[in-house]
Amino acid sequence: MNKNLSDVLIIGGGAAGLMAALTAGQYGARVLVLEASNKLGKKILMSGGGRCNFTNLEVEAGHFLCDNPHFVKSALKQYTNWDFIGLVCQHGIEYHEKDHGQLFCDHSAKDILTMLVDECEKARVDIKLNSVVSNVEKGYKLSSTEGLVNSSDQNQLDEDEHFIVSTATAEFTTKNVIVATGGLSIPTLGGATGY
Repeated sequence: MNKNLSDVLIIGGGAAGLMAALTAGQYGARVLVLEASNKLGKKILMSGGGRCNFTNLEVEAGHFLCDNPHFVKSALKQYTNWDFIGLVCQHGIEYHEKDHGQLFCDHSAKDILTMLVDECEKARVDIKLNSVVSNVEKGYKLSSTEGLVNSSDQNQLDEDEHFIVSTATAEFTTKNVIVATGGLSIPTLGGATGY
């Protein structure tokens, strides 16, 4: 099988990217994460003074700013803060509550990053570091005669819809792209690549 072929390609290996990756992988998708830096989850490691405020006890749709509040309601019904707390407990991560129901790791934010990476490994997610994405474009109809995919991969992608994601060293073909590059809260750590 072509290693540059995936069902889901995620740009960004932070909290959102890793969570999306492990979730898609758990549903059986072939997932590839491209992270621009040399390390996953740099903002996770810094958050909460190194203890990671990983969720809050009071998570409601009204606490989010969004042009489509119905999306937030739907998303929070699909996966709640209690689901994430359950995952944290499953991994034996000790935590405590601070002001206003904020939950922080007792020991280190590394615990949350390790949990996310372990879950990605269980879901067979492929992660590539030092992979700066330079271009994302809509692909054309795939054909084994055009040499885009080999015959064993032909049935694994929809013939009409795919994306080609380019880095300095490789091109990746995927059905779906998730951009999870984060914001510019700490510009030196990367994020918000302009996609």
